[in-house]
Amino acid sequence: AGLLLARVERLSAAAQQVLRAAAVAGRHIDDDMVREASRLDEASYEAAVREAVADQLLLAGPDGYTFRHALIREALYADLLPGERTRLHARIAELLADPARLAMPGSAAELAYHCLACHDVTGAFAASIRAGQEAERLAAPAEAHQHYDAALALWERVSDPDALAGEGRGQLSLRSANCAASSGDVPRAVQQLKRTRGFLGEWSDPVLDSRVQERLAYYLLEMEEPAEAEAAAATAVSVLPGDPPSRELARALSTHAQTLMYTGDDIAAGRRAEEAAAAARAAGQAWVEADARVTMGLLAERDGSPERAVELFTAAFGQAKAHAMLGVELRAAFQLTRARLERGDIAAAAEAAHDGVARAASAGLQLAPYGLDLQFMHYLAHFADGCWDHAQELADGFGVRVTTVAEARLSAMALFLGVARGSPAVAERRAWLEPFWPADAFTAYIGHGLLAEHALWRGDYPTVLAEVAATLACYGGEAKGYGPPAIRIAAIGLAARADRARRARAAGDEQAAQAEVDAAELLVDAAREGAAYPARPKFVLGVEGRGWAVRAEAEWGRARGDNSPEAWQAVLDEFSPDFVYEMARSRWRLAEALAEAGQRADAEREWGLAAAAAAELGAAPLQAALGDLGRRARLGPAPGSGSGSGSGSGPAGRAGGDVLAGLTSREREVLRVLAAGRSNREIAAELFIAPKTASVHVSNIMAKLGAASRTEAAAIALQAGLRPAGR
Repeated sequence: AGLLLARVERLSAAAQQVLRAAAVAGRHIDDDMVREASRLDEASYEAAVREAVADQLLLAGPDGYTFRHALIREALYADLLPGERTRLHARIAELLADPARLAMPGSAAELAYHCLACHDVTGAFAASIRAGQEAERLAAPAEAHQHYDAALALWERVSDPDALAGEGRGQLSLRSANCAASSGDVPRAVQQLKRTRGFLGEWSDPVLDSRVQERLAYYLLEMEEPAEAEAAAATAVSVLPGDPPSRELARALSTHAQTLMYTGDDIAAGRRAEEAAAAARAAGQAWVEADARVTMGLLAERDGSPERAVELFTAAFGQAKAHAMLGVELRAAFQLTRARLERGDIAAAAEAAHDGVARAASAGLQLAPYGLDLQFMHYLAHFADGCWDHAQELADGFGVRVTTVAEARLSAMALFLGVARGSPAVAERRAWLEPFWPADAFTAYIGHGLLAEHALWRGDYPTVLAEVAATLACYGGEAKGYGPPAIRIAAIGLAARADRARRARAAGDEQAAQAEVDAAELLVDAAREGAAYPARPKFVLGVEGRGWAVRAEAEWGRARGDNSPEAWQAVLDEFSPDFVYEMARSRWRLAEALAEAGQRADAEREWGLAAAAAAELGAAPLQAALGDLGRRARLGPAPGSGSGSGSGSGPAGRAGGDVLAGLTSREREVLRVLAAGRSNREIAAELFIAPKTASVHVSNIMAKLGAASRTEAAAIALQAGLRPAGR
């Protein structure tokens, strides 16, 4: 600071005066305002500014000036005497209060800052209210919340704040909380509403009391606190008279219906939803009726009527959109998108999600409840349908360095594509997501589950099983019973158990193989329970859920040594062709099962289809797995991988001269597995050949290499640059 100020002190008194005024104004300097604040005549001001620019303290821009570096401004500001600083802030506040300047966006926020800095509490309060209103109009809810919160902090220091604000403290606090939730900070909204509920007291307006309790209940549901939400929603209903029906009563009834549904009382929830719809019609509030219809749709799904649910979601969406109630429109759009995606109608789901995201963005509600959910539904629809380049564009907008729960949820969803494409960003996302896992079950469930898949592709089975256990525990685990979210992660765990059982069996370790089968049985039981959904016996599982349930059964067979092509064909039959990636990785396993069964032509066909899809998607881990299967089962190279990739026939395989030149391509593949320390039985299992055939190949290899032992043959292979299998 001393060095920077030494440069300033070389300037004329007028230039120093301008710089001090500019330091108080901010880093970006309005030319006219700084001139008036410095109280210099126009000629003196121009000369002073020119001097500061020439000395490279200020930079000229199209609409004013900026400090060359923020540190210059900070040093100047800190060097001001307290009285001098206060007077300059007061002068700039006076200038900003001019109606012409105040009409410009952002001026009210600046005015609030300068008023507070010059101890004009009343001016700061009024300007904060105005700045909050302006931010709301500009679809900037986070900024609106900050300004309203600043006004609330000054409430008791202002005379007649109700008149200045144009509303009471309770109404302003409710508005601030709603803005916080709209910006994605639902925990902050809940905290503020609880505080508001505390100061409203016994004699508050019952309508305001109901509104606060209703919003509190709604946001508590977002935080997965259904019991507390139900209590708040019940209070919101009870404080209002039942007759005549009003907008507030209808809304309270609708939210109470939601909370009853999430606490598991579907019958009471249905009755409340009907009451809410009737009250909404009587009060002429069609958008509340739309909200109640969404709840009715969710209840219809639970009752085993998914078609009826889609009808209700569609009607609710149209009704909310027609009456311009965006919050309900987004809720209906999300449920409609989700229902269509679960039914396998991916194109319609993607279209609805796209429209919903655009509507949310236009109002600054991308991180608000349902605005956030529509974002990841849009992304998931394109992850499912194979439009991965578009999905990647969406995922790139889900920041890696997250600071809020809403941001963490989006970042966790981005792992779907990161894992499937083998992106190096997976590790970085994990580092930023991990702190959110204890507080947010959704982020933990998605994060742990996809990291389990990531570890599975890398063959890191201990990590797979640890992540699977953590995922299953996210929603209470076995103690609370499993639902559909358990199916996918159980299938991932089963795949790891099946791989380990297969290797143990090939090595002749039947005890270890049986231990894997016993552990796998617990996972297949979890998948079956999740598919049956005992808590909601009438619930109809969607296309993807059914596909993963059948995949879990196929992996269970593989764990027991029964890798049936029929089981994997059933997985393909369950997924619709629109699920491009899931079809491709199911074909990979089907090709493996067909190769083991000796059905070579069918295996080549399925392998080729899977390889083409994986190449199109850029699914690097799947491509690597298919390349490995192609080499082991002699099905051919994966598209784009090169004919000799990893087989030792390329430059690496020829390193060290022609020592391996006498080997056939199949013998090279056997040598790769032998070099990894595998027995003849394991070589046979790895390459889909009989143990006797493997033994003949090993003998021929040793004879051609002049090796006296398997160890010597492996050493020759390594010296020649042949990469062992599994490395």
